[in-house]
Amino acid sequence: MHNDGFYLVSNVEKDSWTVLKNDRMRHRIEGSYRVIKGELDGKSVRMDDGQRT
Repeated sequence: MHNDGFYLVSNVEKDSWTVLKNDRMRHRIEGSYRVIKGELDGKSVRMDDGQRT
């Protein structure tokens, strides 16, 4: 039997809504990085040793 819910466990936050909010934000950030990596054709987003911002 499958449960359609999920469990989110944290040893940092005690408030479940804060944990859920943080997890959703992490998911959005990871999605943004996937888009950026796709636009860069999978190239590294790090700078080479000789480059500076």
